[in-house]
This record gives sequence, structure tokens and C-alpha cells, in this order.
Amino acid sequence: MNHHFDVEGIVRYSMLQHGDFNDKAFHLAVHVITNDYYNDPKNFSETHHHDFDEINVVIPSSEHFKYEIELDGDVQVLSAPFSIFIPSGCPHRALPLEGLGVFICIQFRPQ
Repeated sequence: MNHHFDVEGIVRYSMLQHGDFNDKAFHLAVHVITNDYYNDPKNFSETHHHDFDEINVVIPSSEHFKYEIELDGDVQVLSAPFSIFIPSGCPHRALPLEGLGVFICIQFRPQ
């Protein structure tokens, strides 16, 4: 099930999928946050969980790039650059608040 939504101003590139390499079970997606997102910001993802671990890496391309991150009900505002490890089963979501940059999602899916 896809827990992320297509919204204007977030360009999503699915770089690697499960099965792209023999015996590897991972997914890599790059989300580029542009100025267009802030014209009419919308939730990019709903709170969800997976049965696999995930790492998020957030890299700024502007001076101030902030995200609201929810992990297991705890909501924090973080300034890029930062990375987060999300263990299997942990409810989570991410929402861009300010600035421009790149949000990278790496998922380690079971085979």
C-alpha cells in the first residue's frame, strides 16, 4: 500500500526497487521539495508503519529546510541536514515545513 501522495511541488524519483539486484531487498526514493510545494502545501504522507526498517536522509538546498517528523506518536521539527532510522513497526510520517531540499527514503524490505 502506498502511504505517500502525489502533491504539487514534490518531485518523486523511484531509484531502486526490490528485485533490481539479485538477492537484494530494498527500495530507494528521492523526493525533491520545490518552491511550488509551498503555494498550496498538503500532507505528503499519512501516519503509517512497515514490516521492515527504513532510513530517511534530509539534505538542504536552501539555508533553512525544516521537516515535521512523527515517530511512534512523538512529533518533532528538525532542521536539515539530518537522518532518521525508523525501525520495523514504528508508526511514522514526514511533512516539509520550510525551505528547499531533498528527502531520501531507503527501505530494507524483506525478500
